[in-house]
Amino acid sequence: MELRKFIEGKITISRPMGYDNDYVSLTVQDESSRAEFLEVRISLVDFTKAITGQGHMPVRFTTKGLDVIGKTKEQKELVFSMGEDGITKNDKDIAEYHAQSYADEGWIASNYFGSQNSFFTKDGIRYARTTQFRYVEKK
Repeated sequence: MELRKFIEGKITISRPMGYDNDYVSLTVQDESSRAEFLEVRISLVDFTKAITGQGHMPVRFTTKGLDVIGKTKEQKELVFSMGEDGITKNDKDIAEYHAQSYADEGWIASNYFGSQNSFFTKDGIRYARTTQFRYVEKK
């Protein structure tokens, strides 16, 4: 007997721009975890046929993050010391390299350091700021 589980989510349909991108991309995101767990690519010709009623069109799909579907994403700030050196053009690379070692146990550090608030100095010490997250069972 097959058990069905319905979850809330979002879908995005887009056409990536650029030379040689002759396909439509559909991405599916789980509302609870905010994880994009499915990407479907279909040629422009086959997409046109599908939306006008032809069934069973060939697609290529990729799945990821299936283990977090239905879970809740928790997120919090992660701040860590970069040492006493001044600002360098390599701050982002250094922070990305070390971020996970500063994350709390069981949490995943984000490697996004593109915000104007990603780096700051306090009392002569250089710091990096990002977020860390984890997925937990829904309550």
